[in-house]
Amino acid sequence: MNRRGLCATALTLGACGGSLWAATEGLRVFTAEGARAWAVAQRPPALPRLALRDHAGSDFELVQTVQASGSAWILAFLYTRCRSLCSVLSTQLRGMQRSLQASGWAGPVQLLLISFDPLEDRPPVLARHARRFGFSGPGWRLAVPENAAALQPLLRTVGLQLLPLPGGEFEHNAAFHLVDAQARLRAILPLNRADKALLQASRLARPAAA
Repeated sequence: MNRRGLCATALTLGACGGSLWAATEGLRVFTAEGARAWAVAQRPPALPRLALRDHAGSDFELVQTVQASGSAWILAFLYTRCRSLCSVLSTQLRGMQRSLQASGWAGPVQLLLISFDPLEDRPPVLARHARRFGFSGPGWRLAVPENAAALQPLLRTVGLQLLPLPGGEFEHNAAFHLVDAQARLRAILPLNRADKALLQASRLARPAAA
């Protein structure tokens, strides 16, 4: 199916915008993300190398995997114990995955959810999270680095802010991070723009995949 088909399926995600806008605290987070998004658009940074292990226990390196795939990627960050924003994010990403699968774009556009809680989110925990939210089929991965220090260069690149809280919780911002096949961060979009994230990612994918 062509990009027009993807556009039609992506429109179904718009209904989630209001709740997601509220979950990310509206203008306060949008303003911070907007500033970072503008900087990325002016000069897309290269992603740093990062060793990851996915929900199935398979090891891979982020930059090599992105470049070898020839795909555009949508990156998002979460931790599985979160029952508020991360649950909303996971539900939104599952809807995006279904749209990609239905439109035939689950290969040219792939989803990668990275946990920033490596102490708790080992592969079996990620696998349970995937089952809970109904991830299945091609075009997605949940992954975690070996330790928190290894993740810091990537968090700085994408502009993710983490504030540890009592009880092992985190306060954090969230967005969709669009990465091209050269492993460059090309765009950052707020959570209420899942439809736009899908369409922009399709434009970043290889022209031959259209």
